[in-house]
Amino acid sequence: MKHYQYNPRQISKKEIAQLKKDLEDLGDLGGVVHDLTTDEIIGGNQRSEAIEEIISGKLKPLITKEYKPKNKQGTVKVGFFEWRGEQFKYRAVRWDDKTRRRANIRANKAGGDWNWDLLASWDTAELIEWGMDKDWLRALNNDANNVREMFQSRVDIDNINEMLEGMPEYKSEDKSSFRRLIVHFMNQKDVDSFSKLIKQVITDKTISINIPERERETSGKYI
Repeated sequence: MKHYQYNPRQISKKEIAQLKKDLEDLGDLGGVVHDLTTDEIIGGNQRSEAIEEIISGKLKPLITKEYKPKNKQGTVKVGFFEWRGEQFKYRAVRWDDKTRRRANIRANKAGGDWNWDLLASWDTAELIEWGMDKDWLRALNNDANNVREMFQSRVDIDNINEMLEGMPEYKSEDKSSFRRLIVHFMNQKDVDSFSKLIKQVITDKTISINIPERERETSGKYI
């Protein structure tokens, strides 16, 4: 087997070491990971939302192996859910509270969007211990603030469909971008320095720039 050539995610040596430790301590966090002590889904919450029969209890896992006593990763049972002709992994565990919280963070770090308000209530030292990078957490906080400000100042997201009803569809014809890169600034001074460096004006309303700068087309041509 070999890596998928177009895989957009990268992993550092430090992250590989962390992943190895997670596998040794927590086991495989893929699929649905169910803690029997609290009857909570620790990993696979999004899958369980998508497959509603799991949450409702209509779909029961088929158990293929049991561990008595539980193994060193806390696993009690493994099996799968069968849904619409496909099998989805199920794993039952018995963990203490800290292990549940650690496993939830590590399972979610691989993908999906974050609930920033809930994440803010977590202990920062533990998040870093479980693989979160300090700069990533700082940038995440800035992104959360930016998103809140955007929705508060620009649009009521609940009414977005009403606002767009009857408007012509916009299709971008711009195929000239070679690469896009998200840049995070920690303060206004850094923004000003970058603006001076690239010789482009960056205001509070700027959401994108081009390197080198090029003339912007108006939306009128698409109406």
